[in-house]
Amino acid sequence: MKFEVQQEEMLNVLSHITGVLERTQTREVLSHARVLVTENGELQLSCTDLTMTMVAQMQLDHVDEAGGAAIPGLRLFNIFRAFRKNEPVVFETVGEMIKITSGHSEYELNVMTGPSSNPLEGYLPSLPDDRVEMQVSAGRLREQLMYTNPVMGIKDSRQYMVATCFELSPTYLRTVSTEASVLAMATSTGGVPSLAQEGEESDGIKRFIVPRKTVLQVTSMCSAANASDVVTMSFGSNHFSAKVGVFTLTSNLVDSVFPQYQNVFPEEYGWTMVCDRERLREGLDQVEVVAVDSSHRVQWEFDENVLSMRSASTRNDRVFAQVALDSLTDTRKLAVNGEKVLRVLNALNTEKVEFSTHASDLRANIRVIGTSGGEGEEARESDEVGVAYLLATMSDR
Repeated sequence: MKFEVQQEEMLNVLSHITGVLERTQTREVLSHARVLVTENGELQLSCTDLTMTMVAQMQLDHVDEAGGAAIPGLRLFNIFRAFRKNEPVVFETVGEMIKITSGHSEYELNVMTGPSSNPLEGYLPSLPDDRVEMQVSAGRLREQLMYTNPVMGIKDSRQYMVATCFELSPTYLRTVSTEASVLAMATSTGGVPSLAQEGEESDGIKRFIVPRKTVLQVTSMCSAANASDVVTMSFGSNHFSAKVGVFTLTSNLVDSVFPQYQNVFPEEYGWTMVCDRERLREGLDQVEVVAVDSSHRVQWEFDENVLSMRSASTRNDRVFAQVALDSLTDTRKLAVNGEKVLRVLNALNTEKVEFSTHASDLRANIRVIGTSGGEGEEARESDEVGVAYLLATMSDR
């Protein structure tokens, strides 16, 4: 195998596909990136951790000899980071070694060659014929996932909490994530029209639970692509696939049932508060400094269009801050988890933020949504994606 590739182009691809690799593996080949060059000049790079597989395909200008080898993925990525930008890099296999040359630098690495070096052998699934497919722009999908990703759990015995539910209907695409006390729901128009035919026997809605690691990888793929690029997503009975640009990602789905999240939203919203998102974020960030060594509990008191925030630490350190409100239905006292409210405020990108809950129940869940705060320009970026968060209040004690 011998070919030439540009440093910047290869580095961009490696930065994404090596994200699939696990840092600790019982099988050495799973820490390797498979590099395959065909006779027609196509370069295929692939990585897998057995549950998720990512493949990138590139067209090369200079191929002297076709072939394939498995190269340690993270080491290869670090080598390309050390090379100068915009310089050609030459790959050449010599026996059980591969020589990587760029400018005055030359590396020789041990590699795996032959059929046994392919970590994808037997693990690359094919989606069934009855799969559900939909297309969405990379910019919109990234924005939608950026709203729900901060709410995904990191580690939990309930698998659906370390994942995102993709809900497909004839008219919309919805992503939902939760970690019990916080729930995020983002909805964009443009679903799968063919699902309307199934609505005669069902509601025409299908739900698929995609693992956290896969969702983060899809977000990264969308970030690397142009906002107008089309992402093709395929959902089968057991597998999920996303393709954008040169990247194709295939992953297992979570074998679980996502809770009926609609049931936890208050049926009525009789109490509402609207304020400047950035001012609230700054004030809460100051109050959270003291609450961080306890339970992140922050006491909110609403009175005469002013929000007073208080918190105290286990050592009885105390802090007080106030934020002016744009509108307020009536006076109220609430206790919230400051760290989780900050996470929601950081995910939103609107000028104003609205908190609403049931008029008579002080312990009801709080719905949080972003509002434009004006006419026309302020929330143009979010016009096509509706987002709502649900926060559980804390005990008054």
